[in-house]
Amino acid sequence: KNEDQDEDSSYKKQRGHHLSDEAVAVLQAWLVSHFEDPYPNEEEKAALVRMTKVSLRQINNWMSNARVRIWRPAVLSLKD
Repeated sequence: KNEDQDEDSSYKKQRGHHLSDEAVAVLQAWLVSHFEDPYPNEEEKAALVRMTKVSLRQINNWMSNARVRIWRPAVLSLKD
């Protein structure tokens, strides 16, 4: 048995699931086009679920993280 395989599988379990590049691109595009109000309503979330093929929970988590990591720093940099 290869030790690297064990390390890889435990590493993946710790990291969880990543969204596909395509899903991230869709979500980033939505965030940019809704910069003034980066809070999708339930209808928009449902559309994002259909377009990205990820769960509503993943959409909610991604948006929450993106507002902290992407949107808020952008807003703060505009104030300078």
